[in-house]
Amino acid sequence: MSGQRKRALLVGGTGMALFPLEGDPFAPEVVSALARVGFHTSMIEYCEGDQALAEKLNSGDYCICVILGLGSGTDFSPRRPTAPWKSGPWRQALTSWVEAGGVMLMQGERAAAHVMREWFAKPWTMDGDYYRRTDHALNPACAVLTGAGPAVLQRLPRQYNVKACMVNCVPREECIYGAATGAVAQSLVPGFGGMAVDRGMCAVAAGQYGRGTVVFWGDVNYEPDTLTIVVQLALRLVPTGVQPGGSGAAAESSAADSSSPVHRQPLHCCVCGATDGGDVKVRYCAACKAASSTGGTTVPAYCSRECQRTDWRQGHKQVCWSRK
Repeated sequence: MSGQRKRALLVGGTGMALFPLEGDPFAPEVVSALARVGFHTSMIEYCEGDQALAEKLNSGDYCICVILGLGSGTDFSPRRPTAPWKSGPWRQALTSWVEAGGVMLMQGERAAAHVMREWFAKPWTMDGDYYRRTDHALNPACAVLTGAGPAVLQRLPRQYNVKACMVNCVPREECIYGAATGAVAQSLVPGFGGMAVDRGMCAVAAGQYGRGTVVFWGDVNYEPDTLTIVVQLALRLVPTGVQPGGSGAAAESSAADSSSPVHRQPLHCCVCGATDGGDVKVRYCAACKAASSTGGTTVPAYCSRECQRTDWRQGHKQVCWSRK
């Protein structure tokens, strides 16, 4: 990968509007946004089928896979054709690729939430009033942002107003953008605005699967802030020169140390953002760090017992490996 652009695979043609990939109004925006930060994107049509999707992913030395518009349908199946999202070569290829260190970014609706649950063992669901425009707030304690420096956090919008399909039942450490305090539905249609939005609703979520990461985002309009978030997450999660299942010196270096945000330096407290150094000592949660050596978790870090207790009360106790 030295001297080459990072490679991305975009899977299109899955949306409710049934756009073929070449007519999808959103795919070019995603490709252009990724190109501006050094990604070269290849595209494949969803309807090419299970085996073609699997072969494409396995043949390209891709570091990210972007899946656009996996929409709703009967029993959480996408509306056209459903076969690639059942058991078969595509499922085996995608899950193995992520487990080996790949980064999957999926935009969609209920079918996307179903894939996250059934394929990647995420508890996320899409129930209740999940489709709204509302205000969301960045959660800097999200595990994929652990250790991110101030510059990374500054490039992500702190407040995010978006019309999106939202997932719920998301552990705090997997929520990147959750409904803000006091958030209400926003609509020009009489009777649809003003209703309170559950704080548990997330427009963007991410979690670890093996050595890789799965990301969900639900924006239906591909708004500018969304493209910024997707690009910054891709840059954050993809280490330079490391490809899932790749070969050569980069791949042979310690994958556990280089392919996960857990091990990046310098460390930052996931609660207050303090940076390790000088009088400030930022340390990992010991139980989660031990589990991470086997690819089992991402690891929060803290600058003090006070911050660790705060994070424990706010949800880390639900996912900490000391309780498993």
